[in-house]
Amino acid sequence: MKEESSTDKELRELVQQIQQLAPNDRERQKLLNQLIKKIKQTKKLKKFISYYNLPDFQDVYADALGDCLTYISKKIDKYNPKYPVMAWVNQILKCSFSKVFKKRYRKQIQSVILDEFQLTNISAASHKEEDICILVREFIQNDPEGILKNIKMEKYNVSLQNILLMILHEKKWKEIAEELQRKIPTIQSFYRRSLGKPEIKEYFDKYLN
Repeated sequence: MKEESSTDKELRELVQQIQQLAPNDRERQKLLNQLIKKIKQTKKLKKFISYYNLPDFQDVYADALGDCLTYISKKIDKYNPKYPVMAWVNQILKCSFSKVFKKRYRKQIQSVILDEFQLTNISAASHKEEDICILVREFIQNDPEGILKNIKMEKYNVSLQNILLMILHEKKWKEIAEELQRKIPTIQSFYRRSLGKPEIKEYFDKYLN
């Protein structure tokens, strides 16, 4: 087992002192304030580096951290000394960040996905919407479960992922048809049938909603 750091030990001892006091004890509130201050000052708070490109990342993070610390203040007795305090804090922070992110971006993400993802209107999107489109683009490119790659026009070996990425790059149907050497109605028909599949909606919901 990894040796406990001085910070972990200090936080653990502080939490245990708090847990021993009654909820309405003034000393408990005083110690809670000390704990919150130490948590905010520690370098062990989760940073969510992969989200730094969001234009309002600092606001999202601040809201998430605020919700996290509020939860800790109210539910400090739920802490299990079996785990490092910061591991517990970061688990709560991760959940808080996810909730704040989804609350802020759910409608915007849905606006990109629904109505055939509205991907043909990307060039007219606002700066914030462009950032959401980046998230959608990364999801389509990564295709974590390989679903978009596997939905194909078998005869032509063209996948839904291929077409989505072309649309994300603002290509018109005429350009897509020329590049794939297929007729526009053939590609559009495949595209719309594919988007109508329940598993596609569920796939986007799972990773982006």
